[in-house]
Amino acid sequence: MVKEKKVIIKREAISLTAIITSANDNNKNKIVILLHGGPQGNKDGPNDILKKIAHRLSLSNIASIRFDFMGQGESSGDYINMTMANQAKDFEEIFKYVENQGFQKIGVIGESFGVSCLLNGFNDKIKVIGLLWGAIYLLDETFAIYLTESYQKEMTENGFIREGTDKIGIEFINELSITNNLEVKLKEIDIPTLLIHGEQDTEVPCRQSIKAYELIQEPKKLITIPNGEHCLRKPTEQSIVINELDFWFSKYL
Repeated sequence: MVKEKKVIIKREAISLTAIITSANDNNKNKIVILLHGGPQGNKDGPNDILKKIAHRLSLSNIASIRFDFMGQGESSGDYINMTMANQAKDFEEIFKYVENQGFQKIGVIGESFGVSCLLNGFNDKIKVIGLLWGAIYLLDETFAIYLTESYQKEMTENGFIREGTDKIGIEFINELSITNNLEVKLKEIDIPTLLIHGEQDTEVPCRQSIKAYELIQEPKKLITIPNGEHCLRKPTEQSIVINELDFWFSKYL
């Protein structure tokens, strides 16, 4: 039976809600931080993929922690204040927390915009990473729509862009004009890296992971899923994702 507990981790005035999934053998040596995408993301990921990954890793005696970024899920704060810099601060606070809990071998898995956070918050203490349908070239379809005339008009009139139930603020839009791709971050990566992407992803095109794979050092592996769309939501696709991550992190963490 998988053992989980909820914790609240403070970052300044923000309360980040996280779920820690213990390793099956209760070992506190290895842990994986799971970073969800967004807007409209949450700690369990699309179709609960991050929760499923956490449970599989537990059976392989690897603990994990998944959490809601500021203004998402159960975490406090207003998403209108979301920026890549603020998400990197959330990630850094979670990283400090797991270090303080005594974990020495730390891996990270990001999905979609969570990959952007992973790259922005990358540090040399991370041992292994997984990049799932990663948003790396941010104006290659991914967020380009926010810079179109109609969306810019909405920003001017309302002070934000509405994305479902979330509001995208001007600070994030300004960030995009300065940091519209994270290629320079990729060149710093010299640890085991697994990339997985659907070949028919129109939100974050598969070419982003293909290009990233060329820039990352060995050991590395790229898996592309024929006919796979964004987030690889089908059970058969999720099974591939979970199995490949379990093998990769069991081998390298």
